[in-house]
Amino acid sequence: MKPGANQVFERWSVARYRNEMGLSPVGPAVDLGAETAGNATRACIGSSGVVRSATKRNAPGLVKPPATAKNRKTVPLASGHPSEEDIHLTCADWVFAQEARYPILQWLMHVPNGGRRSRGEAGKLRAMGVRKGVSDWILPFPSPSGRYSGLAIELKSHRGTVSDEQQDFLDDAEAAGWLTAIVRSSDEFEKVVMTWIHDRT
Repeated sequence: MKPGANQVFERWSVARYRNEMGLSPVGPAVDLGAETAGNATRACIGSSGVVRSATKRNAPGLVKPPATAKNRKTVPLASGHPSEEDIHLTCADWVFAQEARYPILQWLMHVPNGGRRSRGEAGKLRAMGVRKGVSDWILPFPSPSGRYSGLAIELKSHRGTVSDEQQDFLDDAEAAGWLTAIVRSSDEFEKVVMTWIHDRT
């Protein structure tokens, strides 16, 4: 049979895909009803009117999350705040757990273009097309309501600073209709993602 001739393609849910591929099911959905207190999100979204405050995710179902929050050892900074890596891992746990409830989150991915690398490895990645400034987390598809054309989140530790290239990417993404944010905790990360999903301001 020639490709495309009388073939029917069925769209599978994340749960069915994982089952068919013999993968473990995704974790239970998390209740996000509670609001976080204190300095939650700090505004930076600009004209969209949404507060912009400021772990790795590959193709859905192909990579099992390494360790869960229950058995992962975290190493806080000297200030007592979590490190950027620990925040990323907590955010990844949450994204994996939410995929069953919000299948679009299977495409919310961490862009591993940061971190310390050897000169050789950094040069190889540049040659392969890695770009400085691309946000840590991106979802390059329209939000369910259609209000946003994408999502870009830059994640920083308690005192982490945003580079000029990172700010340029956020500005260009916002100009293109994306919801953009700079976050400093997993709580802020979750709030921004839920804003994108539910079109809340």
